[in-house]
Amino acid sequence: ITILSNTDTRGVKTVYLPKVFKWHAKDFGADKSEVLAFCAQFVPEALASELRGLIAAGATVRIKYQDFDWRRRPYGRPP
Repeated sequence: ITILSNTDTRGVKTVYLPKVFKWHAKDFGADKSEVLAFCAQFVPEALASELRGLIAAGATVRIKYQDFDWRRRPYGRPP
């Protein structure tokens, strides 16, 4: 999970998540705030704090999805 520190001209923060979060979106939350809260449980405290801060501030967040690296799966690409 990566948070782009710089915001765009409209003050929008960009959070980069693995593409699996897009494929299984309903498993991670009903909206962006729930997805960020879910992620905050599993990342280092500094990043979790930043995610919780974005939620608490009601910040405008754009989620972008990183390509999934099938080579990292122990059994390769699914059929």
